[in-house]
Amino acid sequence: DFGYGKDALEKMVKSMSAIPQINPPGKILSYCNSGFYVAGRAIEVFTGKPFEEAINEMVSKPLELDKIRFFPEEIITERFAVGHQIEKEHISIARPWHIGRAMHPAGGIITNVKDLLKYSAFYFAESAPRRSGIISEDSFEALTTGKIDASPASKVALGWFVEEIEGVKVLQHGGGTNGQISLLIIVPDLNFSAAILTNSSEGSKATSIFTRIVIESILGLSPTTLTPANDALERAEKILGMYIGEMSDLDIFKKDGKLFIREIPRGGFPEEDSEPAPPSLPQEVSISEEGLLINHSEPYLSNAGEFMPDPSSEVAELRIGLRIYKRSLRNEIL
Repeated sequence: DFGYGKDALEKMVKSMSAIPQINPPGKILSYCNSGFYVAGRAIEVFTGKPFEEAINEMVSKPLELDKIRFFPEEIITERFAVGHQIEKEHISIARPWHIGRAMHPAGGIITNVKDLLKYSAFYFAESAPRRSGIISEDSFEALTTGKIDASPASKVALGWFVEEIEGVKVLQHGGGTNGQISLLIIVPDLNFSAAILTNSSEGSKATSIFTRIVIESILGLSPTTLTPANDALERAEKILGMYIGEMSDLDIFKKDGKLFIREIPRGGFPEEDSEPAPPSLPQEVSISEEGLLINHSEPYLSNAGEFMPDPSSEVAELRIGLRIYKRSLRNEIL
């Protein structure tokens, strides 16, 4: 937390020089908010205005978005939803509600579904004429064209995750703060978008079902799926163990002749001294013929986990959910 002043983002970016870098530039994508902080600070430097003011002038006003908010004092007079945490069968209000001013470029915009869908129409093919004066054609191309692999099926552009499903370009980006999970899907060539906002730490379960309904039932598209290999359990011997991440760890293990994965959250969010949430319930997974980790409840290619070897061909890392987890010996954790 770098305070509530106009210099919060500047302080955040200056502090980043002391943050360790997980991977060198260009090696592999692992999702990280730091790039958004830098982008937000760049906006401040070039406009000479605080990030929030610049966004309102350069985005909200020309796109006629009336419900873009950033600060608690702006929200307190509006109808709004608070986030909730679910631990076992106990439901509690997620506190703190505000994530801190320095985080605004990465996830501090508060809005409603109506304005979110109004914003998404900016990306529609039919909206090309009205983009003139707001963004150049080259910048819009960079914004919506995937360049770097983010998963076996998707690439990342400037913020958007881009996937082609049966030749149709689909843009997606989710959001997650303390007890609130959201997702926006845009299909520019079909002039179509869909959004879901949830106020639960378990909201990703809803966004997953929502995605399937939108892509398959509404749009009639068929994402590529994976099937378990016949020798999946034999292959699993090479990938069992703990995988260490920044926000949580993953445990891949066998039980009763089946392969499972569970997430073990780390502490430190939303407050530095926050206790870790309890481990997730184990989810059954398998290994595909291509050697990818597939979750039986979500078999889309874009959601598959990728194992990455070290120079000796041993599994060293797992990328799943857009983030990198480094393999560790189990006895180093317990």
